[in-house]
Amino acid sequence: MHWTDLRTNKAFKPDTLDRFGFVYVITNIKTKKKYIGCKQYYIGKDQTPSKWQSYTGSSKHLNEDIKKLGKKNFIFEVIDADSYTHLRANETRE
Repeated sequence: MHWTDLRTNKAFKPDTLDRFGFVYVITNIKTKKKYIGCKQYYIGKDQTPSKWQSYTGSSKHLNEDIKKLGKKNFIFEVIDADSYTHLRANETRE
């Protein structure tokens, strides 16, 4: 897994999956560009587990850069993990 908890600077391990998901920032080390987003642990009403552990963002351009430059040139950090309302507020504030 490539996610680091920005609060502890250690590998991200959710304290509970009862929460909605997390807000993250992905930084391109070469260009210093940042992508901020929100990822949920489960998808849909049937609560299908998402593949958040290997998630690299939903941006087509970001994923093209990751493919071209390699994952080693990006930093994947979790900013916060909480409820849906709290996360969406933090995503737009960051």
